[in-house]
Amino acid sequence: MEDRARDVLLDAATKVALLVFDARRRGGHAGMQLGPVNHAVPHHDPRPVALVPHH
Repeated sequence: MEDRARDVLLDAATKVALLVFDARRRGGHAGMQLGPVNHAVPHHDPRPVALVPHH
C-alpha cells in the first residue's frame, strides 16, 4: 500500500481488535516518546492501544 502511514494503519486497523505500537525512550526524556503516527492513530481510532517500550 502506498499512502500516508497514518492512513494505511487506520485502514488496516479495521481488521484488528488491538493496536500495538513501539514507543521509544529518547535520551534525556523521562517516559516514552510517541512519534507523529503513534500519536495520531489512537486519536482517530476507537480500538484499544498497547504502547510497548522499545529496549
